[in-house]
Amino acid sequence: MIVSSGPEAVEPLLWVDSSQKLKSQNRVHELLSGRVAVTLAPPALRSGSLGLLFDSEAAAAACVELHATGSVFSLEEPDRPSLEMTYVLAEGGGIESEYLKDHTDADLWMVRIDYQEVSE
Repeated sequence: MIVSSGPEAVEPLLWVDSSQKLKSQNRVHELLSGRVAVTLAPPALRSGSLGLLFDSEAAAAACVELHATGSVFSLEEPDRPSLEMTYVLAEGGGIESEYLKDHTDADLWMVRIDYQEVSE
């Protein structure tokens, strides 16, 4: 997997998890008669959270710095093309970095990003 914005890119050790949500854009209108009228619309593009694992503090910091630029990002995943997308940091969302302490000498860092998919 590669996450990029223009010429800048980061490559996580592992894509740990991803949540996806398709938010409904249907509108339900309550009528005075007690019935409802519905305006149907396709769902919004995906939004959710990405969990990216890095094998160094520097690599995790580079991911955080990249996402703090206020840019549009591309996620490329050759093994799972259905997960590829163009996204921005979600409105009201955030970027979280966490050191994962384990019982080995591994230097593992998790970066979580709240995203909103955008059309190209």
